[in-house]
Amino acid sequence: MAMRPLALIPLALLLALAWQAQAKMRQHLAFTQLETEVSFWGRGAYLPTERTRERTGAGIEQLVAATPKDARAHALQASQLAWESYWQQSGALAKEAIKAQKQALDWRPAHPQDQRLMVEYQSRNKAM
Repeated sequence: MAMRPLALIPLALLLALAWQAQAKMRQHLAFTQLETEVSFWGRGAYLPTERTRERTGAGIEQLVAATPKDARAHALQASQLAWESYWQQSGALAKEAIKAQKQALDWRPAHPQDQRLMVEYQSRNKAM
């Protein structure tokens, strides 16, 4: 018994949706892992190793490249860059953090936390 060609269309759509869903799930898991790591930076006595900072930065760069319109990814990148600028006392990294925070605001303009963080990063940059 042969399937009609029209019967394959819903199956193809279902497979396409499943593929897209698993890709989104992997991105979400990657974001959650990276966000958790950055959220512990500076808490108590925790100081990430150089290797952890490099891996986290690379992971965030990949995430931003894969989801360029995701405000949360840009805000996470801003946080990571702000910490790096603090540790390295780098005005250039602070400017990158401000740029990333501005991109987060562009994609999520009504989010007041992003605005406060951008002002904080800018004030830190002036102090360097």
